[in-house]
Amino acid sequence: MTELLKNNDEKELNKFLKQHADSAKNYNKKKELNKVAQLYDTHDFWKAQPVPQADEVVPENQLNKPIDAKKTVEEIQDEPLPIPTGFNWCNVNIADENEANEVY
Repeated sequence: MTELLKNNDEKELNKFLKQHADSAKNYNKKKELNKVAQLYDTHDFWKAQPVPQADEVVPENQLNKPIDAKKTVEEIQDEPLPIPTGFNWCNVNIADENEANEVY
C-alpha cells in the first residue's frame, strides 16, 4: 500500500481499499474502508475543469486572485455567447423578489 501512496495511483489505491473493505469481517472497519476508498475514486469531471486538483498544492500567492483581468464596459461584447439547444438566455431583475427566487 505504501508503494501505491508514493505513486499517487488513485485507481489502484481505490481498488486496493475496496478489496480490503470487501474482505473486512468487522462492519465498522468495512464501512470506514469504503468511505476512504471513495476519496480515491476518479473524478473525471473535476480533472477536466480549470480548478486545482485534490493532490495539487497551490502557492499562497496564487490564492484569492481574479480569474480574468478587469474589463471596461466597452470590452464586454453586446451579444451573449451561444448556448446549447434547449437553453436560452434571460435577463433577471434581481431587485424583483420573485425573479430572484426563480434563479435561487
